[in-house]
Order: sequence, then structure tokens, then C-alpha cells
Amino acid sequence: MKKGDLRRQAILDTAEALFFERGYEETSVQDILDAMGLSKGGFYHHFESKMAVLEAVSARRAEKKFTQAARELRASSLGALEKLNRLFSLVNMFEREQPEFVLMVLNVCFRGGDAALLRAIREVTLAQLGSLMDEIIAQGVREGVFYTRQMGGIGRLLLLLAHDVEDEAARLLVSGEGKPESVVAVIDVLNVYRDSVELLLNAPYGSVRLFDVDRVLKVCRAVLPGLEPGEDE
Repeated sequence: MKKGDLRRQAILDTAEALFFERGYEETSVQDILDAMGLSKGGFYHHFESKMAVLEAVSARRAEKKFTQAARELRASSLGALEKLNRLFSLVNMFEREQPEFVLMVLNVCFRGGDAALLRAIREVTLAQLGSLMDEIIAQGVREGVFYTRQMGGIGRLLLLLAHDVEDEAARLLVSGEGKPESVVAVIDVLNVYRDSVELLLNAPYGSVRLFDVDRVLKVCRAVLPGLEPGEDE
């Protein structure tokens, strides 16, 4: 790896640690420079802003998780339905990410109104998982658990819809301001998408599992002030 690439990765490592420790809003570019003993010129040679750093951190996290998962799924002997369920669990931010990261995304994208981070994660998802989704759907057709005449196109559509559903879920959480009914609304939206996936793939009813309810509740409790265990149950 070139020296410049090493420096860029070091900035990302330092920034990611500070973002998790202090929060994105409370971390300044100067904080990153101080932690590294780096000049402003050294920072701005690689990134034009703190937001650009967060986008790169998020894209790197997603790419690492997606690459590893894709490798494992391709090497496994699982059936198509189980592979699909594991892939959807990976795409779902509430499943794959730590609560601190989910809170960061909610604050930056949905409270702060910056959509650039969402676009960055979406692009990584499509690039890393698009072909895998198509492979899983083709396997399901061969196994007789899926049926579609849109081979090669429906996989991308499902991933795009997954991001739109996740965006809607995040908006519901933010607009609900920690009220228990906002969590119920999120789960309802995820369930609608699950039913839609089964219809689009002609999959058996109840066979698609997009998320683990307990995991979603755990993350929601961690990121929503005032939501206590038991309120949403």
C-alpha cells in the first residue's frame, strides 16, 4: 500500500474511533488532526470535509461486512431461502450495525438532513451485493422456492427497495421522537417489505425473514431517549 493510501486509512481509523467515542457532531476536524499530529494540509489532501470522512468510514465499514458475508455465503451449502434471509439481515442497518453507528446515521441524515451518507452506503450495497443477490435468486429458481421471469433485474430492485424501506424506518424513528408507537411503525414497515419480497419472488408465505425483532428493539432502545424496555411490547 502506498504511503498516501496508508495516511488516508489512518485518518479513517482515527476519525472512526473519535466518532464512536465522542459522537460525530462533537468531533471536529481539529480533533482528528490533534489525535494524529497531522497538519490541515495533510488532512485536506485526502478529504474535503468531516462529512467526506464519515462517508468514507461508512462505505469502508459496509464494504468490509459485505465482502466477508458474500464470501461466506458463496462458499456455503445453504439453500437459497436461508441465504436470502442472511443477506437481508446484512443489508438491514438495524441488524448489522452497532447502536452508536445507527444513532450517528439518524442524527446526520435524518435530523441533519444530509443525504450524501445514505447515497454512499447505497452505492456500496449495490456494488458489493448486487451480483450475489442475483445468484441467490437464480439458486432459488433452480430449487423451486422462487419463481420470476425477471432474472438479472429483480435482485437490484430488491436492494433498492430495501434502502428505501430503511430510509422510511429511520424517518419514522426520528419523527416519533422516541415514542413506543414509532418502533411499532418501523416494524410494520419492515413487515410490509417482507411480504412484498415474497410476492415478487413467489416465495412461500412466511419464508422470508428480514430482521430479528429483538435486535431491532434493542437498537431502538439504545438510540431513542425515553424508550424503556417493555414499553413497546
